[in-house]
Amino acid sequence: MNIRICMINDEHYPHKSADTINVVRTASALGAAGAEVDLVVPWMYKGGLPRDELSAHYGVPPSFNLIRVPSVAPITRALRPEKLTHGLLAPWLSLIKRADVVYSRNVLPLMFAQLAGKPWVFETYRRFAEESSWLPPLTRRLALNRALGVIAHSERSANSLETLGFERAAILVAYSGYLETEVEPRLDRAAARAQCGLDINGPVVLHLGNIDPYVRIDQLFDIAERLPDVTFLFVGGYESQHAYWRERAGSRHLDNIRFVLNQPPANVRQYLYVADVLAVVPRNADLVSSGSGLSLSLYNVLPGIPMKIMLYAATGIPIFSPDLPYLREVLKHDENSVLYPIDDPEQATSRLRELLDDAQLRARLSAAGMNDDRFRTWADRGRVILEFLKQRLASRTR
Repeated sequence: MNIRICMINDEHYPHKSADTINVVRTASALGAAGAEVDLVVPWMYKGGLPRDELSAHYGVPPSFNLIRVPSVAPITRALRPEKLTHGLLAPWLSLIKRADVVYSRNVLPLMFAQLAGKPWVFETYRRFAEESSWLPPLTRRLALNRALGVIAHSERSANSLETLGFERAAILVAYSGYLETEVEPRLDRAAARAQCGLDINGPVVLHLGNIDPYVRIDQLFDIAERLPDVTFLFVGGYESQHAYWRERAGSRHLDNIRFVLNQPPANVRQYLYVADVLAVVPRNADLVSSGSGLSLSLYNVLPGIPMKIMLYAATGIPIFSPDLPYLREVLKHDENSVLYPIDDPEQATSRLRELLDDAQLRARLSAAGMNDDRFRTWADRGRVILEFLKQRLASRTR
């Protein structure tokens, strides 16, 4: 059973944001698994990369069709009219192309699909029922059970979606993936440091990914202050973000903090193998008390499980992560990772020191992460999602 998927997303491409990585890699994986995929994204005055170059940017094969719909350019970071224009124009392509499924992380195209009687699929990491407590009474009155399916990035997200009114049978939990090329071939630590031009002899704790001010890498600064013999390396972000954090590290006289600009997928592997430990940090939302009051905003967005965790686990390098309820879904302290308290830098430092000093502990945690079948490649994830969609479509024709 071959199906045609119209995948609609209103973000700008290419970009380093996690959602664009997820969208392109999912489109590629679904196409490689056998679906006919039309990825529909905005086109603005700056144009964008052609399909093959865009695929190369994200490190995946060009196994999808790329369609750019003219859109209004954003006025400011806060005012994004292209989201509205794209949401209104792009869904018409699902009719023109006779798509079997409209697939999106955006609500507006799915509303169109609902009105047009098209089967639709929503993908999200969001935990809407937790984010806005007034939503479930509203959404349970809508025909959400008509959705072909929902792709949730975690069990907590799936539970939240069920609370909103989606049928459980229509929800697939599919954690984010990793690229084999980001892991293989493996490098020993000395070779990786040489390839990256890093003159570091001692232990390295590495954080990969976005480091905007909402990502609290200063939690690692608190530990770095207590472990001057350990280098804390941050790979990702722009120069302006590096300057922001360098100023804060400098004010604390931290000489063991280093930064490397955001790397393309082809370079990620060599940087990962530089590390003795791979770190996760909390976001601002993780540090806000749950008792701070009821939010009536739809944009009270709670963090999702970072994509980097799946990649970290695949490398076989032990993971050091904040002990947060939603992360415990995939990370278990002393089983496949070391979890640290976000409010006790002394204990966090003690746990990291133990991890760095205990080779047997690192080996045990690494093996557990590498053998966890929840952590799939993007290609495997695409096959699982496509099979789910086929089953859901088949059940509608019975």
